[in-house]
Amino acid sequence: MSLALPTSPTPASSESAPGFRWFSAVFKNVGTLLLLLLLLPFNLGLIIASWIVQTLYPNSPKSTKSKSTACLKRDKKRILITGAKMTKALQLARSFYQDGHEVYLVETHKYWLSGHRYSQAVKGFFTVPVPEEDS
Repeated sequence: MSLALPTSPTPASSESAPGFRWFSAVFKNVGTLLLLLLLLPFNLGLIIASWIVQTLYPNSPKSTKSKSTACLKRDKKRILITGAKMTKALQLARSFYQDGHEVYLVETHKYWLSGHRYSQAVKGFFTVPVPEEDS
């Protein structure tokens, strides 16, 4: 014979009910859309202002860029970038390549099929074993 009191199942709280989760998701989405709509005039003003500045001064960015891309033969370097699977590695490779340098990427064997190895900016792609801790 057991003296324990019978336990009734606890009712599910309203927060875990499927209807509440659906309402919460809809509320967040509608709130995000309203905030974007509220900021639309500000964003549109920035776009128009930058378009006007670009129209008034069309040659200013190009003139400074052409001077920096003129890399002399003696200044050409070989650049080694590790972590080749990441997008920032490819962006660095493109930037160095644009300045006239040779770029080599290195990654572990696990990521040997990275699409970055096929970039025109990358002269070589190498894989290395995973570094292990010393015991």
